[in-house]
This record gives sequence, structure tokens and C-alpha cells, in this order.
Amino acid sequence: MDQQQALSLQWAFGFSSTISNGVADLTDKVVYVAAHTAIIYDRIEKQQTVLQGHCNLITCLCVSEDKQLIFTADAGEDAMVVIWEAASGQPIRTINSPHPKGIIAMDLSRDGQQLVLLSAATTDGEAVEMEQEISLWDLTDEGSLETPVATGSVPAGDVQTCIHFSPEFNSEIISNGKQRVYFWKTNLPFSKDFKYYSPPVSARDFKQSIGDFTVSVFIPGTTLAVTGTVDGDVVVWEEGHMMEPGSRPPDRRAVKILRIHFASISSLVIVDDYIVSGGADGNVRFYDAKLRLVAWFDDIDAGEVTSISFASHKMQQLRDSTEEHDKFMAPDFIVGTSKSKIVAVKSDSFERVERVKSGELVLEGTFDAVLALATHPMRSEFVCAGSAGLLWLWNYSTKHMLMRRQFEKLRGCVLTFSPDGTRLAVGCTNGSLRLLNPNTLEDVQAFRFTTGSIVQVAWSPDTLSIAVADSHNYVALITYGHGKFGDKWEYIGKYGTHTGRVSGLSFEGLGAQTRLFSVAEDGLMVEYDVPNCSVDGGIRLVSYADIGRAAAMPTAVCLAPPTQKTASGGPLIITADNAFKFRTYDSATQTCKKTVLGPTYGGPLKNLNVFQTAGRDDHFLAYATPEKVIGLSLLPLDGDPSKAMGLIAHPGEITGMAVSYDGRRILTVGGKDSIVNMWGVDVSVLESHAKAEKQSNPYMSLIEGGEGGEFYGEMKDYFYYSQIHSQGEETTAPRQIDGQVVLAEVPNLMRALGYYPSEYEVADMLAELQGEAAEAGQPAPTHVDFTRFISLYVNHRPVFGVGKEQLQAAFAALGADPVTGVLDAEDLIQAVTQEGEPMSGAELEDCLLALCGATQVDECLPPSLDSKQFAEEVLGFEDYAQIA
Repeated sequence: MDQQQALSLQWAFGFSSTISNGVADLTDKVVYVAAHTAIIYDRIEKQQTVLQGHCNLITCLCVSEDKQLIFTADAGEDAMVVIWEAASGQPIRTINSPHPKGIIAMDLSRDGQQLVLLSAATTDGEAVEMEQEISLWDLTDEGSLETPVATGSVPAGDVQTCIHFSPEFNSEIISNGKQRVYFWKTNLPFSKDFKYYSPPVSARDFKQSIGDFTVSVFIPGTTLAVTGTVDGDVVVWEEGHMMEPGSRPPDRRAVKILRIHFASISSLVIVDDYIVSGGADGNVRFYDAKLRLVAWFDDIDAGEVTSISFASHKMQQLRDSTEEHDKFMAPDFIVGTSKSKIVAVKSDSFERVERVKSGELVLEGTFDAVLALATHPMRSEFVCAGSAGLLWLWNYSTKHMLMRRQFEKLRGCVLTFSPDGTRLAVGCTNGSLRLLNPNTLEDVQAFRFTTGSIVQVAWSPDTLSIAVADSHNYVALITYGHGKFGDKWEYIGKYGTHTGRVSGLSFEGLGAQTRLFSVAEDGLMVEYDVPNCSVDGGIRLVSYADIGRAAAMPTAVCLAPPTQKTASGGPLIITADNAFKFRTYDSATQTCKKTVLGPTYGGPLKNLNVFQTAGRDDHFLAYATPEKVIGLSLLPLDGDPSKAMGLIAHPGEITGMAVSYDGRRILTVGGKDSIVNMWGVDVSVLESHAKAEKQSNPYMSLIEGGEGGEFYGEMKDYFYYSQIHSQGEETTAPRQIDGQVVLAEVPNLMRALGYYPSEYEVADMLAELQGEAAEAGQPAPTHVDFTRFISLYVNHRPVFGVGKEQLQAAFAALGADPVTGVLDAEDLIQAVTQEGEPMSGAELEDCLLALCGATQVDECLPPSLDSKQFAEEVLGFEDYAQIA
């Protein structure tokens, strides 16, 4: 593990099996794509070398003929092509942003001197917004790869998905989409443009239907090319006639169609003078230049073939080593399949008299979207659930799959082990809850009490209670004990306590002291009376409180470490919300104790996990955002940016995160990318970084312009003025400037700096200061110094200013017309003076006159207005459309 990283990728389970030719043979090693990472797997040492650098999903991979260089490319914003040294796994060259949306396909010329790129037309399912391009790059130039040597535009109408060089002429290239095949030609150095020809093909010509095209290659030593189809056919293209140099590419025409597979052809590769095909039927077949079948491997039995790659030695070397020239000979090869398996196949197995299952399993992973993940509390095991109803149980120390189970008509979406590791709870999308034996994945008991999907499952510390939340925002309770039907799990009931999605469930305490809390996006925190809940009496509540702050919705919840307790000895509850804040609550009084700035990258947090690492008594916080980012933070939370870190764990959605039982690993799943990543944890790196960055005020880096900047100067000026203002402005008495302002001035200071806290938020700030003093055994504070004021400002102010969407949402909440967005002025005035934290009539009048520069209130508001008018005519925003 890299000692310079708090989180480092130790292992990737699975590979991107849907990428055509996303696996390449490096002889004793294999390189493959795993989401936004490429992996070199040593088949002898059973070790992975991680090639990290892409932020987006890698879309294509290719390897040089000598197996010395690896090329990877991705699609999305800031896409790039990276050239890696295979021996070391280090990047040696990059092509930054070669096309606006990245790359969908690429190929390397046989001599390794040129690279052709085919641009992506879409990203993440977006509509096609721009035409595709192909570009040719000269790799012999030792300088930076900034511009291509030739470019061409793909005609609109059929998105191209595959591209290949001619094995004999770098000037000839073939590409195809579902309906069209293009033959491209360059005439370097005389022209930097591509010329193309797209031959027509009709079902009428061949008296049979022609399926969508999949992949195309040239046949070496001939003037032919072939294109595979989803029907298992290949269309053979023949050169029509010779053309003069510099003219358009030679015309091609479809001359015949041959059926070579019983399902879609997913891979076509050239090895010496063989054409090798792989199909969705799971078979690999060898054909000669005349498309005569030479050898077939129909017993690999590992799923649909998506990749075929050959070892590095040449055919001629094989032929020179034997006198049996009529014998089928080919290099050994690697096959990647849709079942996320990589299989090594020895070509001489074709000649065996007794045919057995071909191939040796190199590795395997999950092969559909992974919806959930959980780690065993006592063993080096994790379980994950796929969108097709599969459960996989893995040992993450040995990197082996232990077992799997296929659910019929069920999809697990929430997984949680009991604290003692004896049970596995599986929440399903159809509302059922299964309790399984984690050693066998067999059912122990099943429940169905909702028609909604399960969204949260939590176990009590004594493993005698299970809380479940569903997509209808109900919270249900299941307990184990002496019930009507003996010692077994019994469903107690459910309670519609929330109107928003339940963000988290947390148990605390044992036996008669067991407490259950739920927090939801409606801003409510609810405590349940677990000891007094029963089958007859149902679920009982202890209390509920509105903890919404400035319309912030809690998105993730966890209990603070046991070392952090309330004054009454109860637990503290940590929430993360869509305002990018961490808030800590007293579970007894359900009041906010502290508000600090959270990570602002990757979206509002969706997963929080407090954990310990083996051999240490202190605790740490792991977090995950809905997309891309996971990270660590030191505890207690204080908003210091040097005490937290984050990194891109997956190129898209993160559907699960779990910490190993010893706290030394974090496992994450990437949903549609089907990859489970295991990260090594080294909290000492984060501690060292925080110590090195420690300064008198660590929040300066979060202020616009930093210390010494213009805004910092304004803060100092306002702070100094507040000290004068609190002592009276019209006086000749000596001033007592002691570097502190009275607490009553704090709200005015915030507003002067552009942050307008509600009275509710002001109360939170004052309560936070008083709580700090009480914990330190000091009297309630009456003043605050400049350093503490800056931390209050940074931690409490909104991360983003008021924008167009917020204004529209506010008008909608006040009763604006749902179609026009228009609100009556009387309704606006009534809401401001009577709802929420009401303003008095005099306060409202003062504000309107100051904003509008008018002398009469009637001049400030028209009879009705929408959010745009309010922004421009009342608030004075110059360009409403440009509001962030």
C-alpha cells in the first residue's frame, strides 16, 4: 500500500465485461478495464497493478504488438488517452481532450506508429448533440501529442462504434455503426483530411434480412473486409476497382453474407492469417482468409464472448517448432465474457482426442449492476447484490468468490449483517425482507409488510431487533424473543412517521435501554420506544423533532463514537444534508450541538460510517457521495479542510460503501459499472497531513482570496467596527478594543458579509458557543474573538448563494401559480408577515423601501409578480438568467 495515501486501491473485483475487447493478453499477465481504472493482473503472482488516471468510464483498450505499451481512453468531460508502460504500469504519454465528448473506440496500427480515435457521440445516454469525428495521431513524434495529423467527420445518421486499421496499410481504416460501414483513407503528407466511402447493402440484394452491424476488420493479404452482425452473420466487402492516388477510397461492395455463429458476433480479431470470431453463443472460431472454418472452441462455457486476445509470440515461431505443418497452430489466447469471467485457453486443446471444457478460469467478478454491499463484522468477507437477483459472497483476503445465490423474482437492494455475524438481512425492491444464514446464503425467515422498496435496514447492538424503512417512508420493527409463536422473529408493525425519504436508522443501547432513531429528508428526527413496542400494541414513539435547517434535508445519518456523549450520557447523532453540512444532535433533547462544513465535491453525502482501525482506540468517519467520491475525515468534526480527504472511487454512481471489520479496508460498489473496489485505509497519513497543515486559523483557505485578500480585509474591518458599534458610536470615552465582539453583534456581522441567517440559525450558533463553554467547564460566553468568528462564518454560511432554482422553489412554496409562476403581492406579504419567522409590517416596509429606493411601499410591489420580476425589480439582480 502506498504510504502517501490515506486511501489506496488495493484490489478491483470484476471487470467491465460489456466493453468490446476490454481484455488483452500480456502473456503471463492480463490487462483489463475495471470502470475508470485499468488493471494489470499477474497470473503467476496473483497480484494486481492498478493504472489510475481516468476520471470517466474507460471505453476502449488496446495493446501494442510487442505487448510493451497499453493504451486506454475514456468518454466524458475532460476525457483523455493514456499510454502506459506495461512493465511498470506507469503512464508515459497522454492525449488530453482529443474530442469534446471523449472516445468510443480506438485502434493501434500493427507497426505501433499511429493511433486512430473515434469520438463519442453521446455521454451517459444523452441525445446525440454533435457529429462524430475520427482523428489520426502520429506516435513516432517524441513531442507532446497535442494535435492529430489527420481528421475526418462522420456523416450524421448512424453512430459509429467500432474502428480498425488495415493490418497492411496504415492509410486504410474501417469503421461501423449499426447500419453503415465506412472505409476511410488518408493521403499523408499531402492531405490532412480523411476521405471515405460507405457502400450500400440491401436485404433485397441477398434475399435475406441483415442484422445490425457489430464489429469490422480487414482480412490480411486480401482486398476483403468483413463486418459481423447481431444475427451471427458476416458481410464480406470486396474492393471494386483501383483508383488514382489522392482520389476517394476504392469503392467497396458487399459480395456475400455468411453465417458463422448462432448468435451476435461480438468480437473479430486478426492473428497472423487467421480471422478469429467470438460470439454471444460463447464460442470462439478460427477462419482462414477464405472464411473456411479451421478450428472451433465451442466448449468454453463461460458466457457470451466479448473479448479475444492472443499471447505475444508469433505464428511463425510455432510453425518452425514442428514438422506437422497441416496441424492447427495458433498462440494461446485469453477470452473475456459477459459473465465477468476471464478464461485462458490453450490453442493445442483443439487437437486433443478427448475434448474437455476448454480454458482455465483466470478471474471472475460480478456481471450485472451491483445495488448493495455489506461486510461481515468478524470475517474477511463481503456480500453484494446484483440487479438480476444474484447474491455473491466473497473472501476479500483470498480474492475468491465463496458462493452465490440466485433469487427468483427478487432483487436485493439493501444488505446488512447482524452485529454478531450470524444473520444477513436482505431488503428487496418488492418490499420483502429475507433473513439468511451468511454461511450458506439460505433463508432463515422471510417477511413482506410493504409494497414499497426497502431503503434502510438496521440491527440493534444486541441483535434482537431489526428496523426497516421503505420507499413509502414507513418505519417497521421486527424483534426476536418470546412471542405468540415461540422464540422467533416477529413483525411488530410499521409507523408512517415521515413524509420524506428515510435517510438513516440508528439503534443505541442494549435490552431495556435500546433506543431507535430515524431521520428523513423531511427534516424530522423520531425516537421509538423499542422496549415497549409489541405485536398487540404496535410501535410506540418517544418523541419527534423538526431538525430541518434552512430547508436543508438530511441525506445520511450515523451515531457519533461512544466517546462522544451528550450531557445526559446518551449518544450524539451526526447527520449530513444537502446543504453540504455536518450537524451533530443531542439525542436526548434533539437539539443541534454543532454545525460544520462537510465535503462539497460529488454531491450531498449519502453514506456515513464511523469506524475504528485495529490497534487504535480513536474513531474515524468514512463517507460516500451519490456519485464518484468517497473519503475519510478525522473526528470530532470541526470543518477543518485539512482533516478530511476525498477521491474518485467510481466514474459514476456509488451504490454502496462498507468498512471491513478491522477498519483497514473500505469496499465500494459502482452500480452499473459492476465493479467492487477495495481500498486500503491508512489514517496516519490523514493525521500527518492535518498536523502539517495545522495553523492558527485553518479556515482561512476557505475564505475568498485567503488571508490578505480583499474579502478578508472586509471581514477585519467589519469586525473592528462591530467592537466600536457595541460600545456606542457617539462617545468621546476611550474605546476598549480587545479583539472580541459581543454575541449580539454576530448576526449583524454575518449579514454584512452576505450571509443572512434565520433566527433559528442564529440560535444554533449561540447554542454551539454555549455548549463548547459548558463542555470546557467555563461560564456561558458573552463575546467571540475573530478566529472563532471566522470558523462560525465558514461552517454556517450556505455553500452556494441564492439562485434561480431557489427563488422559483420559494415562490412555488408560497402558492405561486404552477403554470405561470405568478404570485399575488398580497399573498407574498401575508406569508412574509405571518409564516415561518414573521417580519413585522414596519420591518417589511423598511426592507422594501431600502431595496427599491422608493418612498412609498405601493411603488415597490406590483399587484402580482413572478420570481424573475422579484429578483430583478425588488432584489436588484441585474441578470436573473445568470444567477448561479
